[in-house]
Amino acid sequence: MAGFPNHGHRIYQTLKPNTIRLIRVSRNSSNSDTLSITWKVVDLSHKGIPYTTISYTWGVKEDDVPLPLEGGCLSIPRNAYSALELLCDHAPARQTKWLWMDCLCINQSDDEEKAEQIAMMKEIFELSTCSIGWLGPRMESSSLTPENGQTSADSDSGMDFLLELARRRPDLERAYNQSNDGRRETPRELENDSRWKDLELVLRLPWWRRVWTLQEFILPKTVTLWCGLRHISREGLCHAAYAIWLCKPNRLLDFESWQPIWGRRRVLQHFTKKPSGAASSLLALMAYTGDSGVKDPVDRINGVMGVVTDERDLGLVRKLDYCVGTGATFTSLVKGWVKTHKSLDIICYASVFTGGAKTYEQRTLPSWVPDWSVPTRPFVVPLMVSQNDNLGPVWSLTSARRRLEFAASGDSRPRYNFSGDGLRLSCTGFLVDHVDGLAALRGPNYPMTQSTLGSDQSTTATSKILEIITRCLVVDRGDRYLNKPALIDNYKEEFLQTALGEQTGTDKSDKDFRAWIRQNRDFRIKGLRLEDLCRTLGARGPAVKVRNKGEKFTTILSDRHNMGLRLMTTVKGNVGMGCRDARTGDAICILLGCNVPVLVRPQSNGTYQLVGECYLEGYMSGEVFAEAKDSETDDFVLV
Repeated sequence: MAGFPNHGHRIYQTLKPNTIRLIRVSRNSSNSDTLSITWKVVDLSHKGIPYTTISYTWGVKEDDVPLPLEGGCLSIPRNAYSALELLCDHAPARQTKWLWMDCLCINQSDDEEKAEQIAMMKEIFELSTCSIGWLGPRMESSSLTPENGQTSADSDSGMDFLLELARRRPDLERAYNQSNDGRRETPRELENDSRWKDLELVLRLPWWRRVWTLQEFILPKTVTLWCGLRHISREGLCHAAYAIWLCKPNRLLDFESWQPIWGRRRVLQHFTKKPSGAASSLLALMAYTGDSGVKDPVDRINGVMGVVTDERDLGLVRKLDYCVGTGATFTSLVKGWVKTHKSLDIICYASVFTGGAKTYEQRTLPSWVPDWSVPTRPFVVPLMVSQNDNLGPVWSLTSARRRLEFAASGDSRPRYNFSGDGLRLSCTGFLVDHVDGLAALRGPNYPMTQSTLGSDQSTTATSKILEIITRCLVVDRGDRYLNKPALIDNYKEEFLQTALGEQTGTDKSDKDFRAWIRQNRDFRIKGLRLEDLCRTLGARGPAVKVRNKGEKFTTILSDRHNMGLRLMTTVKGNVGMGCRDARTGDAICILLGCNVPVLVRPQSNGTYQLVGECYLEGYMSGEVFAEAKDSETDDFVLV
């Protein structure tokens, strides 16, 4: 608060390299309403003094409280102060005499010291004896809704329910494994349990979404999460998160409330159980923590570095200059990544991280630079280029993935050049085709753009056209992690039976697909209306029973729609999937060193804006090299 003095310059002495401050806190003997702080400077490499790290959220500056100390006064976050009070007054919370808390152990008035200490954060948390995740004091809330009338929620009850779910995890898992159809179901006694509201109150606390608290949850040897006087261990939380998933939580909790704990469980698994040789990458973590709250946009990078295990990413991030501004930092990251990984795949992330711009003209960064400053919904596989760079389940990290890689540009290395001002990326590739028609996506914002190809254009058999459409809709993969081959024969039958009303599944994905069919019944593929195509094939006789093997077609299609992919046709009669913001006339090109084709939008001055990645049937495994010679490559200047 502006009225509080901050005497950091009087209180702190300069730290020597590789040293940190620890604190000991107690109630003031002369005034029990205040706290007494004792400091100790230790060499981190000695590992001699047990200490506890405190993880918490800072909140807004206006809520800071004064902490009188010998030599002056410091202003610290209210949440930090309440955590210190817990440690003073509640013996079970305290396991070591000495503590480390960044707002007190780092001189917040000294930018140079802050930078040095932030660089040591991974080591500080890894070497701690234990860690406390302070969610905040006990909370109660009430709300009035037309459906339920007056409802109330209590964080103590929510924490107790979390512990109960952790205990019930084995029984819930056993029931799931023994079910005939592999479906998750909420136990009847939990369906209308009012404690879900209590749990939601706990899960919506800010701690779960702050990017800095992610590594503070992952790195320490042991972690205990406290909310008021209730607590749960990190292991217990992971059991509870899985129990919630087994209960089919979307019917009980908002996705935004339970996703963060599921995400932390997933990142912990990757950090501790990933197969040898597999590394957690910077891009995967930044995509999976897309909704994390940060004050400084570059903390989207810094906040996850403690759990990045890809040495190439660690090396390039250490070279970043954070004093040049957010945009220049993100641009430097792209340039360094391309050089280090010898790939252009990173530019495809720009279609996911658009900085909130509604049009390309409103972007503040070049079209090929992802703007990680604006939060996005976390998604495990946001892009096709995320195929080998995502935080899917640990069991999905199999050798099969390597055999199913997209490789539109074969094994070619990128040919590129960045302009001196960082605004242009010149790269070499092949101009393959142009977008003609685009199917509608769910909702009113992405309507259908009809193909211009007439009905006499197609000489392809209707059954083959359906196969091509089906393959495109799932991007030739049979699961959400893009690991497994697509079961095209099964999917064709599911597609046709759903389109003709022979299958009337009640899952959301089934309803969404039926709505998609209605939206796009007039869309022409290879000259045929989608509805006419289905009716022609439907006259072939009785429906073939679909074998229940692997994920359902409609479930996979829902995942592709969540990726923002939409069915497209091209000027040359090809079929594929374009990104959400694709337009008629966009050029489809395959850039050397990029694993998937991309859409680029021609500009009046001969340059191009990057629109995003796309799937083009028949061009995903280097086939372009059989059509074109190296001398037929084109140069694209992306702005």
